[in-house]
Amino acid sequence: MHFPLHLIASINSSSTRHVIRVPLLSPLVCRFRFLDDLYAKARNYLLRYFIEIAAKNKDILEMGLKDFYDIISDDELNTREEDHVWKLCIKWIDHDPENRKQYVAQLMQGVRLGLMTPKVCAYIYVHTI
Repeated sequence: MHFPLHLIASINSSSTRHVIRVPLLSPLVCRFRFLDDLYAKARNYLLRYFIEIAAKNKDILEMGLKDFYDIISDDELNTREEDHVWKLCIKWIDHDPENRKQYVAQLMQGVRLGLMTPKVCAYIYVHTI
């Protein structure tokens, strides 16, 4: 059994907040055989429109480490500058700093430093010394 095609086709920026939340916050639920299509479609949509979704959707900050890291480190993630990914990592950590600050090094492995702007790289360098 597959998820109804009209619901999968209706994933867009206005429905992203609710549709993305289910597959990304509860991947085990969505990986049941009847939600595979929805999971794949929502994940692909998130990777394609990452910058817009990350700016609007606060549910991303609720994700667990594995799901969050899988997204930011995905080769299909659509972002011209990795600055957005780095800033989202900082927001994700700041959302629950006591429990998440231990993951800074792990998250930074998923950030493509070569795609960051020199300005942000300089900012990071100055503030970590």
